[in-house]
Amino acid sequence: MNTALSTNVSPINAKQNLIMKSDLILFIALIALFAAGYAMAGSDTTFSSFVTTIRNWLTGSFGLLVSLIALVASVLAAMFGELKKLGIAFMVALICTIVPTILVGIFTFTI
Repeated sequence: MNTALSTNVSPINAKQNLIMKSDLILFIALIALFAAGYAMAGSDTTFSSFVTTIRNWLTGSFGLLVSLIALVASVLAAMFGELKKLGIAFMVALICTIVPTILVGIFTFTI
């Protein structure tokens, strides 16, 4: 009995699947090859003053103010049972407090 017919997979489909997988592997390899040049992106200082200003705002008193406003908004949203607004306000507070540190770590990473 032909196993290709018993599993409802024709040899043509199996060959196409193999070609698609090899194309995907080739695509990922090319992305990795071109992305390797950006591993030293932390040495660029073009936007360092702008990034420093935004980071200082978000991690300083402005970020604290936005986080407090989002906290009040999330408490009000929880009181009225609006879960979508609660989630949005929580994410704004999270973005203003945690994300600047993560982004600085990502963009200044060098190998």
